[in-house]
Amino acid sequence: MIQTKVHFGAGLVMGIVVCAIFFQFFAPRYVVVKSDTGMVKQDKWTGNSWQYDGYSWKEIREDRQNWEAVDEALMDALNIKDSRTQSGNSLNARIQMLKGKYPVLASLSDEDVMERIKYLYARKIMVDLYLSQMEVGGK
Repeated sequence: MIQTKVHFGAGLVMGIVVCAIFFQFFAPRYVVVKSDTGMVKQDKWTGNSWQYDGYSWKEIREDRQNWEAVDEALMDALNIKDSRTQSGNSLNARIQMLKGKYPVLASLSDEDVMERIKYLYARKIMVDLYLSQMEVGGK
């Protein structure tokens, strides 16, 4: 009878230890990180990530394309001069100047301001290209 109780106790302790190890290392498969811009869920096992957008999780795909050659070709095609003389410090100084001049920008981070600038320039270029195509096609 005592030997049975010892086996039961040892089995119970081992079961608790195995369960604790399982729940510590395997059960929390997903990690959800909240930030100012949103939530990101990452799978610990595969490394896949999802961003919460609207009311659903959308997969974040890793970009492995080397864009330098594409950028150079597009800059040449669009006649954009590559001025590498501007450093990051002067760019940050210009963003700070914009934030001082326009109070609506003061609450945004530098990265958000840069993303909006890129978006506006891209939209302007695309609309201008579309409208120029319409003029050529219409004549």
